[in-house]
Amino acid sequence: MPIPASPLHPSLPSLLLYLLLELAGTSDEEFQVNQPQTLVSVNPGDVLTLACNMSALSPEGPVLWFKSTGPGQQLIYSFNGSHFPRVTPVENTMVDQTDYSIRIRDVLPEDAGTYYCVKLRVGHPDMEFFSGPGTIVYVNGATHMFHVQQTEMSQTVSTGESIILSCSVPDTLPNGPVLWFKGTGPNRKLIYNFKQGHFPRVKEIGDTNKPGNTDFSIRIHEISLADAGTYYCVKFIKGKATEEYQSGQGTQVFVTAPPSLPVVIGPLERALLGQTVNFSCMSYGFYPRNVTLKWFKNGKKLSSLQTHVVQLKNSNAYKIVSTTEVVPALDDLNSHVTCSVYHRSLHYPLHGKADLSETIIVPPKVSILQHPASNNKMNVTCQAEKFYPQDMQLTWLKDGSVSQRDETLTPIKGKDGLYSMQSSILVENSDHEEDTMLTCQVEQDGWQKITVKMTFWASAHLDRSQL
Repeated sequence: MPIPASPLHPSLPSLLLYLLLELAGTSDEEFQVNQPQTLVSVNPGDVLTLACNMSALSPEGPVLWFKSTGPGQQLIYSFNGSHFPRVTPVENTMVDQTDYSIRIRDVLPEDAGTYYCVKLRVGHPDMEFFSGPGTIVYVNGATHMFHVQQTEMSQTVSTGESIILSCSVPDTLPNGPVLWFKGTGPNRKLIYNFKQGHFPRVKEIGDTNKPGNTDFSIRIHEISLADAGTYYCVKFIKGKATEEYQSGQGTQVFVTAPPSLPVVIGPLERALLGQTVNFSCMSYGFYPRNVTLKWFKNGKKLSSLQTHVVQLKNSNAYKIVSTTEVVPALDDLNSHVTCSVYHRSLHYPLHGKADLSETIIVPPKVSILQHPASNNKMNVTCQAEKFYPQDMQLTWLKDGSVSQRDETLTPIKGKDGLYSMQSSILVENSDHEEDTMLTCQVEQDGWQKITVKMTFWASAHLDRSQL
């Protein structure tokens, strides 16, 4: 049976036309008709390009373009050599792909609608065919061509928010129900039925039981990433559950998910001045994938060692992990490293911060001084100077046994940000025959212990040695 030569005078047999109108899905999961454009907006008089491609190993049979579905469906183009005055094919064959894109010249307001690229299988007893998902064409100023009107071409919403999908259906149309669907074709998903069914997250806006009501808008609560897609408000004919009168042009919903507050993690142990330390930053749960992460030290940009964006397991969301390195100096005791994340779902970037002071350690300089207190007593002082952080424990040992532990000492902070403290112990001169070993032991923030020792000779003469 020949394909009609003009989109204005379709003459397909009723059975074939019915099959095409229903746009039944493919039974061959390996073959797909790809229409990459979900929505196209043009002005009257423009040239409209509708993209369609499929595998070069597709079944034998013609490829056709249709506008709309249901009784008002119209053949737009056939690749069988027939003449379509305003429509021409796009010559752009890719490797392992066959391009069936078309161009429509001198766009008219009545060209607004949804266009489907359809592949037929020749000789199949059930007239099997494969349809693309459809491309919505919006002609500026031509929304009046749709009796079922969806005023928004697209909307963007963040996860957790609510969205209103507008739909107006004149009460002059034939009697029949109005339903909302996500997607097109046999696999489209029913979103809301105004007459029956349970839809926990969806509420109707207008009073559909009121005579003369034309508002069939809905509100969807608690949006998730799975809600992204194109939604259609569809008018059916009463008593014919599968026969559509008209569908709205569709509203494409883009769902964004904001990233979590960035967390910056520094090294597990403190580092000496001049020693390279790494910082990691992680943020997760965002969508779409495009994200930017920048490192700063006191507002000055740092280079990142590596940055990875990966998809979370069992989710459409993503996470980003980045690392940078810093070589701390003495003047970094008041410095901080910042990780800033930029994403389209955010009005302003999110920041994570780590203070360099939490990663630096400066060991003390320890010394012992002695001053006579009386004829037979000596005041011995242990000084710990120029250290950081201030957490310090000082212990006196006499002949290896703890003699005094100063746990209430308060370090004094210098102008350079480093700390100093001292502890004193009173020692009696002895005429005993055995020598006495006095040790000052300093332990800083879990750092290795530093000791300074002094020996008191039995002859009552003092000598000092540092280890």
